[in-house]
Amino acid sequence: MKDQKGAVLPLIWPTEKTQSMFAFLVTHRETPIRRETLIETLWPGFPKDRASINFRTTASRMRQTISKVFSRQVDRQQIFVCHQGKYQLLPDIQFHVDSDEFTLLLKEAERASSPEEKAKIIEQALTLYKGDYLPEIYDSWTDVLRRSLRERRLSALHWLAQYAKEQGNNFGCITACESYLSVEPLSEEIARIYMMCLAHTGRLAAVKAYYTSFQQRLRKELCSSPSAKTQDLYRSLLQSRSAQ
Repeated sequence: MKDQKGAVLPLIWPTEKTQSMFAFLVTHRETPIRRETLIETLWPGFPKDRASINFRTTASRMRQTISKVFSRQVDRQQIFVCHQGKYQLLPDIQFHVDSDEFTLLLKEAERASSPEEKAKIIEQALTLYKGDYLPEIYDSWTDVLRRSLRERRLSALHWLAQYAKEQGNNFGCITACESYLSVEPLSEEIARIYMMCLAHTGRLAAVKAYYTSFQQRLRKELCSSPSAKTQDLYRSLLQSRSAQ
């Protein structure tokens, strides 16, 4: 959150649920939210009376926390307002949300006029992804967004790795593959691209070490082995490099 001069204001939340309410409202800040929706999202399965008390207490704590960092610039009661049974944070409070910018950039990348432009926009978007969305909040609504953002990042990395490979940018391809595999280490398609780019840079020992590790991981976690396609690629990489 920023003040009227654009300076970032640190927020220290008294409870996880207070932070979750604030984050949910920021995430959906363009649309007023029904009280029932907030309660069902933040306290699913709670008795109605208990959930209503929790809602009022949490809303009060949220107002107090935000009003502290704004000092007297904003009336506490105007921070979280209700109109026709729907709640919303005031639209004139500025929010900078990396996940929103990340999503917008990926949409912009899809409209790029050339693969080169698309790659640049994707690279810019990926710099905004610092880790899982709100990892400190353990609510079902954040889990859904975490998975969605993670999948978008993986899709972007997949495209970037493939594009870099096609352009002969082996180091760029390796970087994209390593980022992808750090999240999804059992992806055979990315594993194959990764080994090809390692081989193209002359790192045959790295290819062998990676394939052995990948093979062991598949056996341990899935009781499986690399597909015939992956095994054939591995053998062909060793043979082609050994013949040189």
